Amino acid sequence: MARAQDGAVEHPRVAIAIDPSCAELDAELVAHVLQIELGADAELARSDVEATSRARVSCEGTSVAVDVDDGLTRKRLQRTFDLASAPPAVRARLVALAIAELLGAAWVELGMRHDAELDAVRPAPEGSEEARAAALDAARDRLVEETAPGDLEAPTTEPIGARPLGIHVLGALRVSGEPLHVAGGAGLGLDVELYAPLAIVLDARAEHGRVEAGALGSVGVTTAWLGALLALRLPFGLDHADFGVGARGGVAILEGRASSGASADTIVGGTLAVISAAHLSLHVVGSAYLHVGVELGWIAVPVRGTLAPTGETIAGIAGALGVLTLGVEIRPE
Repeated sequence: MARAQDGAVEHPRVAIAIDPSCAELDAELVAHVLQIELGADAELARSDVEATSRARVSCEGTSVAVDVDDGLTRKRLQRTFDLASAPPAVRARLVALAIAELLGAAWVELGMRHDAELDAVRPAPEGSEEARAAALDAARDRLVEETAPGDLEAPTTEPIGARPLGIHVLGALRVSGEPLHVAGGAGLGLDVELYAPLAIVLDARAEHGRVEAGALGSVGVTTAWLGALLALRLPFGLDHADFGVGARGGVAILEGRASSGASADTIVGGTLAVISAAHLSLHVVGSAYLHVGVELGWIAVPVRGTLAPTGETIAGIAGALGVLTLGVEIRPE
């Protein structure tokens, strides 16, 4: 009864099983592309029972293993390859091509001469003579259509480039002021590629430092900034560097803390700096990046705290400034 059913199969039938470890692989797209690759001489089976050939796909990270068990030729072929460098949109196609290549390699043997004595002791092949003939036709069609070796490893796709949107969480170390002092802080940032190679970088940052005023006490120096840069973006793979110019403006608060017997005051004023910056975004894993930045600038609108009645500057946000930033970025695909 089983042989009678096999005789009714006039085309090779291929069943595909994709392991749950390949969660990011689109099974429907794999099947669709495979059917196109096999053409009219083969068809997809709904189950292993109906199939003359069976393909199983399993994954370990970005590594994919394809195992083809072909009943028509009694061959079992395997292939392992890595999809790390392939964009997600083409990964299903690459898997389908790998299955088609292995099936073609098995089916092409149907056109070769075989030793009758060896065939007699091997298990009987599945499917009818018509199915084996159709499989051979499909394999020959693929040989004619192939353009060059290595197509699976080097598909024609768009080059992988820097992702256009980034959200930053940053730590900052600023050196500036009168007298020169160090302030630390943190902030949030956003960069968007407007039109390659131009990008805009926006951020909000708060910093705090302290200036010692000797016997008079000390001055707490706090700044809250908003910054904007127009940058030239230079990508290299998934990483990129931004070089830009812009401005940073906000509020400076100088809070006097007097020693005993002295008086102190708090000064609040607006400040504005002209800056140039270089930012480097280095891909770590997935959507996570390391951010490193350097800023140099000049405070065009200073805020100073003075000693009455002489007018001598005790502390201020003024003059040249230099900033180092370090943090993490999330750059969605």
